[in-house]
Parts: sequence; structure tokens; C-alpha cells
Amino acid sequence: MTNKYGLDYKYFQRKLKLIIRDAKNYTPDEMARELARMSQAADKSVIQSEDEFYWQHPESIPDQPISEEL
Repeated sequence: MTNKYGLDYKYFQRKLKLIIRDAKNYTPDEMARELARMSQAADKSVIQSEDEFYWQHPESIPDQPISEEL
């Protein structure tokens, strides 16, 4: 079921309920993955376009050398 903005809020209610229930058993990387998946489900373009998510576009960080491995 979607809200007036097109967000499937029921998905997020169910998913967050499970994450909160099991949070004591998550490792930091597992939690990061779960939240990243939810972010992608909400709006993929945010991760790709927001400067705060610099690992997607490190060239936007001042004084940060760009690694050839990227």
C-alpha cells in the first residue's frame, strides 16, 4: 500500500519492525546492508545524487585524492 507520495509505507513498517526486533543480533555491516537496501527501495536516486553519500561520487569531496581503483 502506498502513501500519497508513492512510498510503499507498509513495506517499511514491516521491515523496520523486523529490524528493530532483531537489532541486538546485527553486526554493523549487516545493519548497514539492511538500511542501504531500504534506502534503495525508497528512492535509488538519493544515494546517487546526494553529496553526503560521497562513496558514490568521491570526486565531490574537496581535497580527497581519487583512487585509480574506483
